[in-house]
Amino acid sequence: MYISFYITDSRNGLIFQYLPSNDAPSFKNLWTRIQSTCPQMVQTKMDNAEDEYTVEISGMSNTETCTNGIVGKDLEVFKYYSCSNNLYYWCLVSRSSNSTQVSHRSSMEPLILMGEIDQILMDYFDKDKITVKKIVNNYDQITLIFNCYINGGEPMTSGMYMNRVKGIIPMKSDFSKVINSTAHTIQSAVARHQYPSNGQMDYANKMFSTGGKSGSPFIQDVEAVPWRNNKIMEDKNEFYLDIQETMSLVMEKRNNSSKRKTSRQGRFELVSGKITGTFDCRSYIGGTPLVSIKLNNSGYDLGLPSLHDCVEIDQFDSKETTLAFIPPNGKFKLMGYNLNLSDNERVKNWNQLGIVSLDYMNDLGVKEDEFEITVNISSSRKVAKIRNLDIELQFALDIDKSKKTDKSHYKIRVLRSTHGRFNQMANQQRGNWVFDSGVATGTTAILRGCVESQTSDDMDFGEDESGPNNTNQDKDVFTVKRFKLNRVIIRYSHEGETLSGMSVDSIQIDSESSHTHSGLGSNPSSGSNSSTNVKAAFKGVKYLSRVEAAEMRTF
Repeated sequence: MYISFYITDSRNGLIFQYLPSNDAPSFKNLWTRIQSTCPQMVQTKMDNAEDEYTVEISGMSNTETCTNGIVGKDLEVFKYYSCSNNLYYWCLVSRSSNSTQVSHRSSMEPLILMGEIDQILMDYFDKDKITVKKIVNNYDQITLIFNCYINGGEPMTSGMYMNRVKGIIPMKSDFSKVINSTAHTIQSAVARHQYPSNGQMDYANKMFSTGGKSGSPFIQDVEAVPWRNNKIMEDKNEFYLDIQETMSLVMEKRNNSSKRKTSRQGRFELVSGKITGTFDCRSYIGGTPLVSIKLNNSGYDLGLPSLHDCVEIDQFDSKETTLAFIPPNGKFKLMGYNLNLSDNERVKNWNQLGIVSLDYMNDLGVKEDEFEITVNISSSRKVAKIRNLDIELQFALDIDKSKKTDKSHYKIRVLRSTHGRFNQMANQQRGNWVFDSGVATGTTAILRGCVESQTSDDMDFGEDESGPNNTNQDKDVFTVKRFKLNRVIIRYSHEGETLSGMSVDSIQIDSESSHTHSGLGSNPSSGSNSSTNVKAAFKGVKYLSRVEAAEMRTF
């Protein structure tokens, strides 16, 4: 049973709390209890803290994490971090006194619920990000949203479509207006009871009829399409589709007896990998439109994706996909899917990370103490630039060619870099090759360097940058240790093409208002109905791709 919900900022400062009963504790009291019983939950993303309490939910990015802890005999608190909004969601849950521990399934339910609430708030306000100011200025509406979705301590799991929520909680009304409206309705009911004009039953029938303004959307006659409000008259006549894919994978290349040879040759083999995708739509079409989207699956089988209730299941085929549906109003998630790259024979020996390929070599140079990374970005007509390109380098000590020195400090020295800049983490055998601006497709970037070590006893930070000019004088200060680059993690994003190659072949819209039967590339100002005065529906498709963590390693 859910007792209370809270929303805090990135520093655990309270923004919103939903206390449905007098027994629900305020966040101030709960926070005092958390600090004493669950200190691991006090840490934030700014602390860069990861511990055993962190749980990853399928379909979420690695920056969306959850923690939980016991704060009482039968009380458990859950904390969920939203990467999209940089906010924390909390909920206090009462556990069954008969069970000594919570099952894995029951522990996941509050975390999934808070993730859904985060998405519900963005859908309600039709925003891609919810700010602290937005929550504070709409405190009453958010309270009513929680009241709709949490009934008697349990979540509403069916029938809570966004059009119904907006019908119950209009965007331009606050809690005071709801109270005033309710008071006015009660006053009118009392007056009619004292001075009945057409009888008490006539008034009750008017109250609960479909035409009565005070009738609840749940009491009214059920719509033929419950997720859509056909009374909304849209004049935009537009339909937008965003296909977003996120990839994470692990690839490895094993060394043979000849390390120098294998460092230059061989291919990476896929160990594990997945692509998570979503179809996000925005529909601003009046009437009752029928939308049909034909997809090019690029050879992938979607399996059993999660589909919105509006999709016609009988017409769905996971291999040759056509999505036919009557869309809800505004923003909604049409489909979510997962592609297992390990089961695809085409990518078993894949060296491509989307449109980016990467390779690295060790044992280079005269002394065989240098490394080199080569990044090739393929030319693409659909993708102009690669954005947020970040390559993390991790080094390991080559025991066969080094003598381990205690209390040593390491410095990664860059010998050549064609693009970006290199940042080394303090006193660690790792660093990041960062590209601040977008990198154009068709680019080849190279980074070459070596790892230098300095013992703490002889270390002189004033001469740290003296470099090769003092090599002979300070021969014992800087000693080249035998490090090798054994792990590279690449992250980036781009627009214009999906990672899997999936694309939309056509979108057809048959609407009562537009009667449009045009393809994806049709001109909105012309088409089959250009002779009439009805404007054709405009359709737009955007492809968003993000490589969350593609790890390439050598063993």
